[in-house]
Amino acid sequence: MKTILLLAALVMSSVPVKADDTRLLHRSKVVGALAFAECLVRKGEITEKQAKELMNEYVSENPELNAAYSWSLTSDKVSKAVQALVPHLSSDCGELTISEDEALRLAGPYMN
Repeated sequence: MKTILLLAALVMSSVPVKADDTRLLHRSKVVGALAFAECLVRKGEITEKQAKELMNEYVSENPELNAAYSWSLTSDKVSKAVQALVPHLSSDCGELTISEDEALRLAGPYMN
């Protein structure tokens, strides 16, 4: 499960960003991981509680994401970004079924 969560988080990390814009990169990784977790919850593979535990573990293993994860817990924009991406995840929730450009178009406006 850890490997799948990491791969899903990296889906959004490939969205083009300026090299110095680490804040956006970190937010993208968190949103990608949240979309993956939400997809698994919707499929009934994990509970909401397990999704939160996975996110806590992911951030614990990647402490550079602390600020982005804190942002995700307080921003209503995150929910909109996740909801925009979840329908475009593969049946195993591990990959986007749309292009990176389309993912950026859908979720990008919510990353600030």
